[in-house]
Amino acid sequence: MKKCYVIIGRGDIPTDFPRKELGEYFSLKAKIMGGEILSKEESDRFEELNKSLRKWKRNNRNDEYWEGFFDVISHIMRNVGTSVYFGFYDYCSPSITEAIDRAVKNGCKRIIVAPVMIIPGDRVCEIEIKERLEFSKILHPEAEIIYAWPYPEEEIADFIIKQIERFDNDK
Repeated sequence: MKKCYVIIGRGDIPTDFPRKELGEYFSLKAKIMGGEILSKEESDRFEELNKSLRKWKRNNRNDEYWEGFFDVISHIMRNVGTSVYFGFYDYCSPSITEAIDRAVKNGCKRIIVAPVMIIPGDRVCEIEIKERLEFSKILHPEAEIIYAWPYPEEEIADFIIKQIERFDNDK
């Protein structure tokens, strides 16, 4: 069975995205988050703005997160013996669903999904990514989709301690 990994980043807003459109995007998103039903025109506009934001050209000047995420992805790709795909929770392409779609189209039958957000209690990891994975499971019943989260708290703590020790000159 062909296996692959999908690494999920949070995504960020590029600094050169037009502010007027960004304000409009967040205004419509606030309505959605508040439970309002958008009109057809508002819904179409939100989808247009969301697509524009996700497809915006990224580089190290307008989205430092994007660059850092790909540095991590490159390291993962060099150090694992399987295909690695990536997706973003918000603001960037590909989306989580698109990343899983691509993995399935390339023959992956066992897809292990891991977010880069590591702290337990993160709403995005706890609820929203899980919901998107459940949707992908419905779209792709032929694939086993495994969510490799939450991370063990002890390992997170050890990672942070090691990082602190790198900078602790008293040791």
